[in-house]
Amino acid sequence: MAREYNKNMNLKNKKTAIIFDLDGVLVDSVGLNWTAYNQVLNSDYGVNVAKKDLYKYVGLTLTTQVELLSKDFKINIDKEDFANKTYRIKNELFKNIETMPGVVNLLKGLKNNNFKIAIGTSSSMEQAKLKLANAKILEFFDIIITENDVVKPKPSPDVYLKCAQSLNTLPQNCVVFEDAPNGVKAAKKAGMGCIAIKTVYVDSSKLKDADLIVDSISEIRLETLANISINEN
Repeated sequence: MAREYNKNMNLKNKKTAIIFDLDGVLVDSVGLNWTAYNQVLNSDYGVNVAKKDLYKYVGLTLTTQVELLSKDFKINIDKEDFANKTYRIKNELFKNIETMPGVVNLLKGLKNNNFKIAIGTSSSMEQAKLKLANAKILEFFDIIITENDVVKPKPSPDVYLKCAQSLNTLPQNCVVFEDAPNGVKAAKKAGMGCIAIKTVYVDSSKLKDADLIVDSISEIRLETLANISINEN
């Protein structure tokens, strides 16, 4: 698997806190989310979001997703009704949710080496804990910060700054794992290091502001995290 290092990277500043986005980074949930969304969109509105178009919506809050879907397909989606219907479907789908490759080994290594570990996600707390519990990795995290804990969602840095504050650490001591362009922007605006994970849902060229781009978390070693430099964009 190929690694792509930012040309301005050097190995100087030791990092002590790791913050993960959830969907598509820790757990393989993006496809499951959109299976549920498309079931409701198709049955209630007669539309379907193609896989090639998911990049428009990945990494956004449900509120923003509903607004964009309503605009893009010229329909009027009732957010609460949509949320309730998709929630029931997702609860069933998430029973068999799996971690992304390399996640469990990395989390074990972080714990064994006394890294602080957090999640900064656009999911609700209930959905985040459900996914993590079903994937059997909930116990690894010191804190979880969700869309309900901040005023402005990604690409605002609020969720990641809240993570740093809750971990009692400085932003420059944090490294964020992301898979979406808005998440990368949020991490960089927060003044944190950022590692972007390639997925089939996002054009990797949109992740170029990250300090490091990899094909999989399986590529990551602890020394990479501890020493990754922050590229000022």
